[in-house]
This record gives sequence, C-alpha cells and structure tokens, in this order.
Amino acid sequence: MSHRMLNAAFGILFVSQAVACDTVTEGPEPRSPVQEQAVGVTKSPSEANAMNVAIVPHAPGAKSASVDSACAGIPVQDREIGPFGDRQQIIAVTPLTETMTHLKFSWNQLRGAQIFMRATPGMTKQWLNRLGHCHLAMEEGVAASGSEVVADPFAVAPLEVNVEDTPQGFVMYLRTEQLDTDVANRVLDAAKQLVASR
Repeated sequence: MSHRMLNAAFGILFVSQAVACDTVTEGPEPRSPVQEQAVGVTKSPSEANAMNVAIVPHAPGAKSASVDSACAGIPVQDREIGPFGDRQQIIAVTPLTETMTHLKFSWNQLRGAQIFMRATPGMTKQWLNRLGHCHLAMEEGVAASGSEVVADPFAVAPLEVNVEDTPQGFVMYLRTEQLDTDVANRVLDAAKQLVASR
C-alpha cells in the first residue's frame, strides 16, 4: 500500500472519531449517593436499595409505633379520655418538688405536679400507670405556646409518669424531663385545671 493511501485511511479514521465525540449528548454528570443526599435528591425505595442509600422513616410513623406499643390492649375510649376521665375522683393537685444541692446550698426545685385520686372499683396502680403512659404517648410533641394554660398537663411538655398507692387511692407524679421552672409551672397550672373544670 502506498504512502498516499495510508495517509488517506488515517484521515478518514481521525474524522470519524471527531464526529463521534461531537454527537455525545450533553447533560449533568452523574452524582454519587453522597452528592445526591447533600443536594436533597429524592430516591424511591428501590433506587435507594440498589444504591445502598438508607431512607429514614418520617417522625409520624415512629410516633404511631410508640402509641401502639404504649396503648396496646387499652380501649379506644380510654385512650382518648386518659387517666382523668372521671375528674370527680381527683382529690387534690399539689406541686411536685425535688431537693437540689450544689456545694453547701440546697433548695426545692419545682418539677411538675402530683395528682391525688380516690380508689375506684377495678382500678389498680398498674392500670392507671398504663393509662398515663398511653395518654402521654398520644400527646407527645403537643405543646402549648407561650404562657397559655391548657386543661391537659400531658400536652404541655415531655413528662415522666409514675403512679404510687396512697391510703385513699393513688397519686400520679407528672415530672418534667427538663429542669425548667417555667415549664414545670405550666404543667402544674394545667393539672390544677383538671380540678377547676370538674
């Protein structure tokens, strides 16, 4: 083959490669899973599984699971009215305080409310405790704004609930999780509304 024919063949090959490069479709470069999470790209479950990207469940689903666990076996009506359905059985509401100590100083810190109730037929400490935890799970995340007074202490702030026996019946302790006097006062005010609204 002559030098002229070889040059012509290489020329044709060079032109075909250039045309192929020009015909490539332009578009955004593919992102890695980390880049897609950073820019907020939404993936379907199948796409996420294929790329080994975890999908975090929404909060409402987690809350529903908590309610189902806390309220298992409790009738719907009892779930809605909570442990204070019959407010005539509430004897008294008093402040729940704890003794705090720092160095040589000590003081009483308000932490919430204690609600005294009469014993009623069929009511036990365990069942009243379950009603309290169920109602707390249903009201989780519900909070009154500002200094608004609500009639349900469970709807004010996250609480720790505990029930103990008394000579006349029971006492339910509603203790705020956070050490905040303002929040504790709102819980106490809401508990007092249970008596005022009888």
